[in-house]
Amino acid sequence: MHVTQLTATDANRYTNLGISLYDLGNVREAMACFRKAIEIKPASSEALCCLGDALLDEDRETEAISCFQLAIEVDPGYTRALNRMGVALEKQGKTELAVLCFRKALNIEAELPEVHCNLGNALSALGKKDEAAACYQQALNIEPGCTEARDQLNGFHTN
Repeated sequence: MHVTQLTATDANRYTNLGISLYDLGNVREAMACFRKAIEIKPASSEALCCLGDALLDEDRETEAISCFQLAIEVDPGYTRALNRMGVALEKQGKTELAVLCFRKALNIEAELPEVHCNLGNALSALGKKDEAAACYQQALNIEPGCTEARDQLNGFHTN
């Protein structure tokens, strides 16, 4: 099959293969699959976000942010891309921008404990302990077994 004969279905296959490789710890091979998926279907928000995740794992935040931004341009309501962009921004020390990403994701879909925890972490880094505690509590309200939220709240009570 020639590249010109590849279809969106093939893009999904490359994305799925990349996810499998990523889960197995083969980040570089996974990135190659995500790039191939994007080559076939440039508007694949999932492949763009997955590539961003892989780049973030490699401490390549600037490139990851570009991928997350493109994924959000394709799908403005893609909460996973918003959340991961917030994580990348926070890693760069751009905590205020990270907070905006987390809040935007939660405005779209409020029942995301991971995003509540990430927002709590960012607010805590900004010294906003009461707001952070409320975020962790909300994560626990959604998912009572959320250990990160419980650990963070316990940390506030022991300090």
